[in-house]
Amino acid sequence: SKNAQTIETYVLTVDPESPDQSKIFTLKELKYPPALMKIIDEVYVNAIDHHTHYPKLVTEIRINITDEGRVIIRNNGPGIPVEETENIHGKKMYLPQLIASEFLAGDNLDDAGTNVKGGTNGIGLKLAAAFSTELQLKTADKESGKLYIQRFLNGLTVIEEPIITAITKTTKPYTEIAFIPDYAEFKLNIKTFLKTLIQLMETRAWEAAAYTKARVYFNEVQVPIRSFEEFCQMFSENEVYATSMEQPSGKHPWEVCFAVSDGKERHMSIVNGV
Repeated sequence: SKNAQTIETYVLTVDPESPDQSKIFTLKELKYPPALMKIIDEVYVNAIDHHTHYPKLVTEIRINITDEGRVIIRNNGPGIPVEETENIHGKKMYLPQLIASEFLAGDNLDDAGTNVKGGTNGIGLKLAAAFSTELQLKTADKESGKLYIQRFLNGLTVIEEPIITAITKTTKPYTEIAFIPDYAEFKLNIKTFLKTLIQLMETRAWEAAAYTKARVYFNEVQVPIRSFEEFCQMFSENEVYATSMEQPSGKHPWEVCFAVSDGKERHMSIVNGV
């Protein structure tokens, strides 16, 4: 839904009983449009999926939000290949443009049921671009030796020509997505909504840090999560017990934590980074 709804969700807060201002997760009622968080989450998940695909190369994910509500998500590791391709209608374009603006295109479009990535059938970045007043994609592709920059405006109604330049031998590959959601479309005033948005995005950054092995930063501060068990302990004042399970193939391990609750059965899960 594009309309704001009051939703009970876990958010990162300061523990009022902690002398060192440590963080915990608390259930709160926040009012926000689920569709807005969906488009932001698609870009989060793109970075997480890249880490899943290249766990030894994607070692850093940086998430920032400005006072004007511009969301910036950047990860290191292999950039998007700067090479020419065609959309389903045979129109020539570069691969980054295809990924950012053409529906029915993307790495996850044809994935089988064994997929352990969070991207959904090639929707991802296109969804963010379609509901943003501006989205800029930057990627440094080591293989082609090129830096690619392109802007998509007014919900994909304007697609500017890409700017492609050579990178130096010392340039490290990365991909950065910076976008301004169409807050007017979601009936929001970013000045009054920014505090809530920061709470939701910072919480999501801590979840990303718990799921991945990459260093995750939110507004240039590293998230200090060292293990999934440590993350789970932030949900309960009682001791958390952890275990792990593996499928027979041994490919996709599960981590499970449990603790005595406050009297109500509650759960939270992260599946494929979502």
